[in-house]
Amino acid sequence: MRKTHLPPLLLLLLFSFSISSQDNNDKHAKRKKEPKKKEKKEKKLPENIVEIPKVFALRPKYVLPSTLLDVTNRDGKGLRFNYAPFITGVVGAGVTIKSVYVSYSMTLPNTTAMELKYGKTDFYDIGLTIQNRIVGVDLYYQDYTGFYLLHPEKYYPGWSASDPNPQKPSLRTINAGMNLTFVTNHNFSPNAAFAQNERQKTSFGAFLISITERYTRLSNDSSIVPPTDAANFPSLVKLRLGNYYSSLLSVGFGYSFVHKKFSVTPVFLAGTGLLGEDNAFDHGSNTQLKVPVYADFKMAIGYNGNHFYTNLILNAELNSLPIDETRLRIYHGSLEFGVGVRF
Repeated sequence: MRKTHLPPLLLLLLFSFSISSQDNNDKHAKRKKEPKKKEKKEKKLPENIVEIPKVFALRPKYVLPSTLLDVTNRDGKGLRFNYAPFITGVVGAGVTIKSVYVSYSMTLPNTTAMELKYGKTDFYDIGLTIQNRIVGVDLYYQDYTGFYLLHPEKYYPGWSASDPNPQKPSLRTINAGMNLTFVTNHNFSPNAAFAQNERQKTSFGAFLISITERYTRLSNDSSIVPPTDAANFPSLVKLRLGNYYSSLLSVGFGYSFVHKKFSVTPVFLAGTGLLGEDNAFDHGSNTQLKVPVYADFKMAIGYNGNHFYTNLILNAELNSLPIDETRLRIYHGSLEFGVGVRF
């Protein structure tokens, strides 16, 4: 049988054509995949949101945190009285390198004269916020020890402005928990207003839904009720320790008023749920199930430029606790001012 031999030149041409076809197929496959990658990138940001892709940011800030205890009789008897911690503020700075954020803060010192007048407050106020397009998670721990009575002239007739305010050094409140907040429209960006790591192009708002799990603790080694009003608060006079567990559902609305790179963003939420109480008195204790009231208001006023950014953030939260004849409202608030630069 005769064998057929292909000329060497023909073999070389066939081999070259095979490689060229394979390269063209690979390039064609890559071109098919590339649009999918681009489509995924485009889906990350809604039309109304602009990303600020800076690698390094520095933001000094001043924060004034506080907690106010507002006490009234649920039947309208007696006088309203308030306790507050004595805090002059916290200063610090945060540094962002790519996606990593690190911050440090320190409490401003008080003078001896001011501590004699209002007492000394030890506190921890720690929070962590993670916010994406749909869900925001707030974790917090607020611990205040040492309060003074506001407007003591109402309860102590002989008191004068030169006297120290009545103080409760052992009065302590702890507030810890988690808020899970859902944003119903992607064109509204809480990050643009508060964290300022992106920018909202035009004014826009969204309805919000929040689920809250909270633990509150109130303790003191003596009565917090002014002696002249003790008859109107028979249970509160004897209260030494209270543990309160809340499960809350809130709804609200947030809106950003935007003009170029300036914005004003108020956010309001209100709701209710279930409250489990475990109270310990001088003699005995009780466990009850109540329906509390909850409200949260935040507002940010800011400028968010490419390199320079600043905002003023106001936060006010109400947690209402019904304890027998008493309505105890715990207001936690903070005022934060920060100025930042990006590179």
